[in-house]
Amino acid sequence: MQRDEHVKLVRCLTRKHVYPSNLEKMNVLRAVQLFGTDVLAAFQFLKDNPYSHPRAHVFEGSGPTLNFLKVMHKWFSIHNVGNRSYAYECRDENQASFSSPDDDRLSWLENDFLDYLNQLKHHCAANGKEFLSEDTFQAITLTTKSTVHCIRYLLSIGFQFVLTKAFNSDAIEAFYSIMRQMCGGNDMLDISAATFACEKVLKVGLANAQGAESVSNFLWIFCNRRKSLTGWM
Repeated sequence: MQRDEHVKLVRCLTRKHVYPSNLEKMNVLRAVQLFGTDVLAAFQFLKDNPYSHPRAHVFEGSGPTLNFLKVMHKWFSIHNVGNRSYAYECRDENQASFSSPDDDRLSWLENDFLDYLNQLKHHCAANGKEFLSEDTFQAITLTTKSTVHCIRYLLSIGFQFVLTKAFNSDAIEAFYSIMRQMCGGNDMLDISAATFACEKVLKVGLANAQGAESVSNFLWIFCNRRKSLTGWM
């Protein structure tokens, strides 16, 4: 709608944000921008002023889409708390550090957000509409629950505050990258290939980067439970 306009409502928005290729879908910045405050403000304006533009009337019934964008923006903001002062600078309470296990945002994540996703999933299934893939749905659910439990645990053992932006899975991703490379670049590891890679890492000591101690502990547990893991498969 804004492609031929000199003054654009959302300056950063491009066609790649809305119709990305498989490779372009991996761009995190575009995903953040798509659920950013610029898009939310533009959506809200077009919804409230459907006759402000010759083609703005299509946004008149976009309430559910706008609500989805707001929910995902809040979810991302809660998981992107990087310091203790930014919340005051940007006037966004969702960016405040966590200092209490009874924080309302934790209750929102644990109850409101997960209930919203489940309702959306059932509604889409009942009406034959597309929803998130099952892997994406399970990943968001796991991340949400893990965030809540980690924050409450850290605060319960004496941490004065928690910054969610410090949470990351870099060590796990690096470990699985090593496993894939040791098995010839195999992206479809079975239990035998994973066990072989774990034993080899322990023997040759390739996991000497940051977090090596925790990785070694994980590998020791993994290799000592091969039989039970094989049973799970």
